[in-house]
Amino acid sequence: MVISTNDLYGGSYRLFNSVFANYRIVFHYVDLSDTEALKSALSEKTRMVWIETPTNPMMQITDIKAIVAALAGSDIIVAVDNTFATPMLQNPLSQGADIVMHSTTKYLGGHSDVVMGCLMLNDETLDTKLRTLQNSCGAIAGPMDSFLVIRGIKTLHLIMKRHCENGKAVANFLNNHPKVEKVFWPGLPNHPGHDIAKRQMSDFGGMVAFTIQGDDLASAHKFVNQLSSVQVQ
Repeated sequence: MVISTNDLYGGSYRLFNSVFANYRIVFHYVDLSDTEALKSALSEKTRMVWIETPTNPMMQITDIKAIVAALAGSDIIVAVDNTFATPMLQNPLSQGADIVMHSTTKYLGGHSDVVMGCLMLNDETLDTKLRTLQNSCGAIAGPMDSFLVIRGIKTLHLIMKRHCENGKAVANFLNNHPKVEKVFWPGLPNHPGHDIAKRQMSDFGGMVAFTIQGDDLASAHKFVNQLSSVQVQ
């Protein structure tokens, strides 16, 4: 059994339920920002907790150290999807996670020209198991894909600095806009996970979600249809 967040990236959710579920892996989705909710979902069959923080799309924050502490003494693997934060803003391995996953297609590649993913570990036994699986299945990145990601990583510090600056500007603009109902960005003091994000991240990233006044399909369509390029001061 795998326990994961109830606000999970759609691609991960599809993979879990359309592919892995066929191998009799059971998935439970709970609010991982609530450690007690995790404890209630645990059973003797739990083998992994899959964390995504910040989440896509609602920017929920999970306290990685608190999850690790709640699982202390067990053999349950803690995996963290760190795509939104990147290693520049958050380092889950140093916070006790066993596996860190990145969609390198996003920030690490940085140029929208590669489709790839990567796993990072600091446990030799687990690393050996995954490398054996990789060697058996052949799921490896090609040389050109690897080169493109290495190229992107060289400027990751600059990319993330600007993304954080722009994210803050956009979030504050939306937060003060009369037609915006709610803004989801962990850098805002009123974000439920702000204190945790401030503690486990070095900055708050460039991903922002929000709802508009009305919060209905007609209002959403009207907003999207009127979108154009806007410069936020």
